Amino acid sequence: MSSKLTPERFPYVYVPDTEYVARPGETQRPVCLVAHGFNKGRRIEMFFDTPAASPFPDPKSTLFLGYNLPAELKTMLSLGWVQPEHCIDLYVEFLNLINGRWRGKDCLKDLGTGLVDAVTYFGGNPMDFWKSSKDEERNYVIQNGTTPPEGVTMEEHQKRILTYCEEDVNATVWLGRQMIPELDIEQALWRGKYCKANAYFEHYGVPVDAERFRAIEDESPKLKLSIANKIEETHRYGVYVIEGKETTKTKPHPVFKMNKFAELLASKGITVGGKGAMWQATPSGDPMLEDDYFGDMCNAYPELQPLRQCRKSLNSLSRFETVLGEDGFNRSTLWMFGTVTSRNNPKAKDFLLSRPHWVRNLIAPREGMALVACDVTGAEDWLAAGFSGDPELMRIYSSGADSYMEFAAVTEAVPFGTMRDKKNKELEIIRAQHKTAKLAIQYGVGGETLSTYLGVPLWKAQKIINRHKQGYAVYWQWVEDQAKLAEERGYVETDFGWRQSTEHMSANSVLNFPQQAGCAELLRCACILLVDAGWGPALAAPHHDALYMHVEAEKAEECKRAVEDAFIEAGHTVMGLPEFPLRVHAEVVYHPDHYEDADGAEIWDIVCEYFGWDKFAVLEEEVADEQLLAYSS
Repeated sequence: MSSKLTPERFPYVYVPDTEYVARPGETQRPVCLVAHGFNKGRRIEMFFDTPAASPFPDPKSTLFLGYNLPAELKTMLSLGWVQPEHCIDLYVEFLNLINGRWRGKDCLKDLGTGLVDAVTYFGGNPMDFWKSSKDEERNYVIQNGTTPPEGVTMEEHQKRILTYCEEDVNATVWLGRQMIPELDIEQALWRGKYCKANAYFEHYGVPVDAERFRAIEDESPKLKLSIANKIEETHRYGVYVIEGKETTKTKPHPVFKMNKFAELLASKGITVGGKGAMWQATPSGDPMLEDDYFGDMCNAYPELQPLRQCRKSLNSLSRFETVLGEDGFNRSTLWMFGTVTSRNNPKAKDFLLSRPHWVRNLIAPREGMALVACDVTGAEDWLAAGFSGDPELMRIYSSGADSYMEFAAVTEAVPFGTMRDKKNKELEIIRAQHKTAKLAIQYGVGGETLSTYLGVPLWKAQKIINRHKQGYAVYWQWVEDQAKLAEERGYVETDFGWRQSTEHMSANSVLNFPQQAGCAELLRCACILLVDAGWGPALAAPHHDALYMHVEAEKAEECKRAVEDAFIEAGHTVMGLPEFPLRVHAEVVYHPDHYEDADGAEIWDIVCEYFGWDKFAVLEEEVADEQLLAYSS
């Protein structure tokens, strides 16, 4: 027994594993549970053909030790059981152990992160634990659940599933004995707390207007045509061509023509490829159109943003298969700690919030409910300023000033004190260019690349970089210190213990790590605080630096304050500077209104016009006040 998990601290330590049926988009339907006591060897075995109460002792004194624990925690939520107070997820700890590490030419993460892979990594023989095919047994569970197939007795059915379930438990117990002695238990317990929040997100999901979602799904070919035509009619890009005919097998559909896009760029004086070009080219010589790059270039050339959103929307509609449950909720696996910087990593096709911005307008609180959406303002700016202690960056963030306009003043593109004016096109172009430059410079971009991004001469790009380094000298000294520390240690790490090896890590990635990983820690901390405060069942979805909550209407304002407070307290925890608080913004949307995303407004208007829908305008302030008064009374 590890001295780190003593009976004095954790009277009960269980290693659980569950089997369940989870139809796409639906909550888990429990089939069975097997759990072994990690310290005392007590064994629990349950088959859920009938309702059952929790067999576990006091949740406050119980530690769950498992592999990918949200699966077990969601089973408990489906059964109505109380969540355990303490969790350690060996899956998360294994991800942390191998993060950024390689074996020869192979990245360890790419070799596999399942339980079998972890056992093998620690020198175990999978054949010692699994006597049958995991895929075969899992398919048997999915196909049959708690009901035996024809010709199989209930006793045989239960024995087969429970035996398979226990194999996973035995393997996890063995793995725990290898891993626990090497873990920082406090950090592992902290990460384990997020498992509970993750389980709530995946169990409850995002409320969606299913009727309108299905309409979009059914009409996607014609809707794509309408969006492309409308964007071309409004902006006259001349990039989309309609091919096919109603009378043929290939129906009319929009096609993005690369040669016409190249002509569009040329007509705007934007050169492609080659030294000093304004737009990067692919090896074949075509303009680069990878979405992240296209997004960066739209900062410099904002007039192209509608085209990017159109292209992204048409690609999304081609695979509009985001799964909804029968109750109209979008539930998907978030794959917590799935990126090297420990952010969630849900599959884009499964997670509604990974769709283009206009799709988020389909989020709709249910009758008697409200949606609370809370977003952090400039999380990465806050982290860069606070971690580095740069007084100028801290002043800009705390004042609420537009950081891109402030940087434009540093480069002498505008006078100091110039405010953003969205109606001033020339000023907006300057701001967009400095947004691209600021973000790129903070990620370590060089002069030649920045010259390409901004479409300016190399000398001017280098001048912009130099002005950034002069204007925010304290920040750059911190950057240099962080790079040296990473080189000395061979890894980068957050204060909470999330670590990435630097053996195959670029200098830009080292520079990027504190902000990206810091944002992930911030979000997790806020979620943990909300769960501890009893708001777990209201958690609907996390997305980057934002949280969505679905709560009873009469509790909406209380929930709004709780989420804002949680983010601010999380900021104190992550940064340790109470005098430098996060800026957060939360809004409440009451049924029957829908959530509105301003970034997707143009495409959403087209969608609504196509179907003849109202656009769910945000309630007038006085109407919202009257509605709130009605709910609170």
